[in-house]
Amino acid sequence: MGIRDRYKNFRRQASTNGTRLQRIVAPRGISMDTEGVRLAGNVPSFDVSNTIKDVPDLEQTLHDLSACIGISYEKLMARVTAGRKITPSHKPIVLERNISKVILTKIMVNNYMLPGITVDTCLRREYVYKDVAAHIVGYIGEINKQELDGGTFPGAISGDNIGKIGIERAFDTYLRGTTGGRQVAVNAAGRVQKKLKENLPDQGHNTSPYTHLTLPTTY
Repeated sequence: MGIRDRYKNFRRQASTNGTRLQRIVAPRGISMDTEGVRLAGNVPSFDVSNTIKDVPDLEQTLHDLSACIGISYEKLMARVTAGRKITPSHKPIVLERNISKVILTKIMVNNYMLPGITVDTCLRREYVYKDVAAHIVGYIGEINKQELDGGTFPGAISGDNIGKIGIERAFDTYLRGTTGGRQVAVNAAGRVQKKLKENLPDQGHNTSPYTHLTLPTTY
């Protein structure tokens, strides 16, 4: 690489380096019945995201990611395309949720060839009695453009999970809590180098609606 090319590359990296704000989603509150039986809670999950601003060659990066996580390039590109319609280029777009530890290891090993790809530790919703109480408890899912534009989910942005039906929907604002945030220093590939400031989120409230779950009795 010539001196001029090295200078151009350095200048590009220097202009890309900087600080970034990250949202910290509050742990969703636990749903219980009137007897304290847990209906819905949270378990750890690893989610893969892509920040467009940090990817110099999107096609190549998605091809490399496809080889790591076993999802076709076409599906990954479709998710990026859909996400770009409602997500700014400096914000992450979730490409796959709840990956296995095996896939997590593959991504970490190949981290050097996946600029703009990050794995975040999140909380996935777990429904304890989904076969019995699904119609009552409901479920959560990623907010869509229509829901965002409707303004019925205050504080929610693209990529957030919201209650879709049932208790999850009726008590969504109460369960969702208050989002926190952190300011971090990142390099040209979007990798966090240092945490500068942090405001922790306020966890969502636990709910115990007027519901009593009668479990099937086995003899």
